[in-house]
Amino acid sequence: MSESQEVSSIHVPSPEETALEELFRNAESNRTSQLDSSDSMGDRVESEEKERRLAKNREHARSCRSRKKAMIQTLRDTVGSLSEANQELKSQNEALQKKVQALEEVRLNYPCDGPCLI
Repeated sequence: MSESQEVSSIHVPSPEETALEELFRNAESNRTSQLDSSDSMGDRVESEEKERRLAKNREHARSCRSRKKAMIQTLRDTVGSLSEANQELKSQNEALQKKVQALEEVRLNYPCDGPCLI
């Protein structure tokens, strides 16, 4: 190949082609920077939403723990009052059983000369 043929095979862009390539590069650069900024804005929004969700979850957990403590205290109070009532009923039952036993002894020791109606 001669030197003149070699030179003719090299493509030199026209001023219009150069301007178009420059516009394309600028447009591509702008699109990429816009995507980057929208991604960072999207990340920020996602981060804020996550923080809001976490805060809401913490508040809900705090509320649940508080309700649970109140319920447990109510159950403890109920157990205490029912235990007292149960103890009182046991005492009454014991007293009534003693009365029944005393009446049985009176009936058995009652002198009867015929049919006894006691």
